[in-house]
Amino acid sequence: MGKTPLDNSALGLTEPGWNDEAPLWFYILKETERAPSSGKRLGPVGGRIVAEVMLGILDKDENSYVNHSAPWKPVKPIASAAGKFGMHDLIRFGDTIQRG
Repeated sequence: MGKTPLDNSALGLTEPGWNDEAPLWFYILKETERAPSSGKRLGPVGGRIVAEVMLGILDKDENSYVNHSAPWKPVKPIASAAGKFGMHDLIRFGDTIQRG
């Protein structure tokens, strides 16, 4: 990823038994605490894992828009405006559907 990994002292793992191998879940939580968003957003490693999982799911789903032959362009109410669409729009739209 081109990022210098956090070392054990930055993670708060001072006991010698860790051998520079923090559990991934612990690393992601500590990275998130240290991010500029103060724990409100994932750091680079956690964010990358979530993004790759979501993209992998879309890629493997033969019915997803990324595998559809016709170009799909979101319009209202999914997109906030024509030609403007981001992940926040998708989450907001999903939330309105869930609430009914």
